[in-house]
Amino acid sequence: MTSKELREYLLPRAAEREPGFRHELDTISQRGLQVIAAVLLGVPLFEGAISLTVLPRAWAALSWVWEPILLALLGGAILLVLGLPGGQRHARLLGVGSGALTGAILIWTTLLTARIDEQVVHTIPGKLAVVMLVGVAAVPMRPLQALGLGLSFGLSHQLLIAGAFGLGIMPSAPWETIHLIFIAMLALLATALTAVVYAQRHASYLAHRAAVKASEELCQVQSRVLLAENAAALGRVAAAISHEFNSPIGSLMSGVETLTGMAQRLNDAGPAERQRLLELQSDLCRTIRESARRLQQMVGRIQRFTNLERAEILAADLNQLLSDSAALMEPELRENVRLDLQLQPVPPVVCRPEQMSAVFSSLLSNAIRAVNGDGKIGVSTARIGDQVEVRIEDDGRGMSPEELAQIFTPGFKVEAGRVAAGNWSLFSSRQIVHEHGGEIEIESASGKGTLVRVRLPFGAQQPAALSA
Repeated sequence: MTSKELREYLLPRAAEREPGFRHELDTISQRGLQVIAAVLLGVPLFEGAISLTVLPRAWAALSWVWEPILLALLGGAILLVLGLPGGQRHARLLGVGSGALTGAILIWTTLLTARIDEQVVHTIPGKLAVVMLVGVAAVPMRPLQALGLGLSFGLSHQLLIAGAFGLGIMPSAPWETIHLIFIAMLALLATALTAVVYAQRHASYLAHRAAVKASEELCQVQSRVLLAENAAALGRVAAAISHEFNSPIGSLMSGVETLTGMAQRLNDAGPAERQRLLELQSDLCRTIRESARRLQQMVGRIQRFTNLERAEILAADLNQLLSDSAALMEPELRENVRLDLQLQPVPPVVCRPEQMSAVFSSLLSNAIRAVNGDGKIGVSTARIGDQVEVRIEDDGRGMSPEELAQIFTPGFKVEAGRVAAGNWSLFSSRQIVHEHGGEIEIESASGKGTLVRVRLPFGAQQPAALSA
């Protein structure tokens, strides 16, 4: 490892400058401190039970009682400070400080208990090791913070032993040097361990962020693929749709021309003729309004069909979305193919209507292409428990088990000597349905048609991301 890499391990300044990573560390620190505080608050009960059964002589001494009391007070103080705004922002420093205080409490109370049993002083290294390991595991310290915690143990050890000598509690301490060597090794080991854990946490954070970014980009690509396929479908039905537009446009033009000529005749008409012309004028106005309404409806359907990139979340009527999609696909139907809608009343579903319209249009387009000769495509809806089920069934050519097994796997295939995308629309449709908390299932057999079921939740069962 180079000196630069070693400095980055011990002084991770770049990682600390990332707001998202620091927020994650603060969140982990707060949770870790809450667990530590709960443990410290439970120490009096645990140590009381152990003392009464294992060390009754030590429990009789007032010095033994101070350890659980002080640790419990420290646990309560940690929870109190965490409740303050500043405490949450500096959770890691609070963790280092509480660890140093815990070490000092354990050293001092152990020295007090040594007046009864000198052997207990040998438990100090073990207690400090437990505190250090718990701190490193629960609080994501920086390496130098772990080193500082270890050094605080050594400083407390020397100062408190000196105080014990001064008070006459400890006549001698031949084990002092051994303890210091152990604490120094513990500090270095904890620093190295913290550096490795910190680097792993940062690497995991970067990997998670990259995965989220890749997922967002994949969703955008899927939306564009589905939009492109829908645009291609619109191109296929453009000629047929033009006929649908020509009819109301012709009525509009004829009505306007008739009204223009009628306005001139009204000036010279007699009472009887004038009444007849006014009635005719009223009928023409009704025809014009109806033609305008039809044009507006068709334009709205096309907009809902193509506006996939809108992220608007609404409570939508799936029956209306299916009716719009079926109306747009109808010009693509051959004369011998019948589209049958059996739409039952269903609850509204909170969704992105443009995306769900694209899914239904894609499934209908696949069904239309699958029908051979005379055929029928059935579209139905029903409420099943806390879900709305949409069924699209055709009696077309169906699929073999091998094709069905790969139906949601995107890829490329050769058709008429040209490379074309395969299954991308179904892959994208399934992703959109899953994002809405639903499921899509396909049943098919060669020569027996295909059944597609789309189930979407409504009400309280909907994903939180769409309910917000």
